[in-house]
Amino acid sequence: DPVPAELADERNLDFPLEHAGELMRSLLSALSESPVAKAFGQHEEASSSDSEGGAANQFQDLVWDLEGIGLRNWLRMETNDLERFLPRGNLAELSFGSSSSEDTISLSKDDVEVAKLMLRCAARDRANLLDFEAIDPYRLLHGLPGREIDQELATLPPNIHLDDTDLEVLVDAHQQRLERRSGTIETDKAWLQEGTTIADLYQRELHF
Repeated sequence: DPVPAELADERNLDFPLEHAGELMRSLLSALSESPVAKAFGQHEEASSSDSEGGAANQFQDLVWDLEGIGLRNWLRMETNDLERFLPRGNLAELSFGSSSSEDTISLSKDDVEVAKLMLRCAARDRANLLDFEAIDPYRLLHGLPGREIDQELATLPPNIHLDDTDLEVLVDAHQQRLERRSGTIETDKAWLQEGTTIADLYQRELHF
């Protein structure tokens, strides 16, 4: 027979989001019965129960809001899991176009575009992406509309010392250094459009 649901380890199944408020109420109730709480004795039983229920309901609403913006896996993680994924030791070398390994992080074209975007943000004194309306936690939690990052950047003055073109040149130059080091230099697309093609050469040989 299968294990009854009430005896199954919920951590091995899924985080019980619908019971988050009840779990918080149980935790607060246990804390209210602690020796420290009884020593102060500044709360009555009725008021304590009301405050526990209000806090539990607020926590349940917070859990649903977090799930709504894609943070369900965060709610399921334990402190040991969070610590396990924190970076340790020496920083890995960056490469472009090669496969990742324990000592190497392989970058893609998407990573390059993200680097350019973050430099554009930092140049306008917006180093924290959460300051933008598109990914502002408050707006996401409450479903409020917001401008895209590029739209908001267009309203901010660029850096007087480095404009966006200069920043892109810096990123592209670093990308080329990584490509030369990894031995995978990408062919210039503009160069490919010059001259003749294999198909043209083949046709000329046929008409020769």
